[in-house]
Amino acid sequence: MSNLAECLRQQGKLAEAEMLSRQVLAIVEQRLGKDDLAASVVLNNLAMILLDRCSYEESEALMKRSLLIRENQVGNRRQSRSHRAE
Repeated sequence: MSNLAECLRQQGKLAEAEMLSRQVLAIVEQRLGKDDLAASVVLNNLAMILLDRCSYEESEALMKRSLLIRENQVGNRRQSRSHRAE
């Protein structure tokens, strides 16, 4: 579904792409959690759609949220690796 939303975005069907991306985000967050890397990807994709729609503030907020998830996940991986090395 996320790929379909990107196709819609590329076709300029931004309202449809936004609606679909929001649905995908809700499903991902419900099934995998709000801090899952998959949620980060969907958040970033939705942010790009909103950027195209000139919804700059919401787009920025979603980009920041996506980045925070990614930073936390990378930090967790680094900690896990350092514990294994010990």
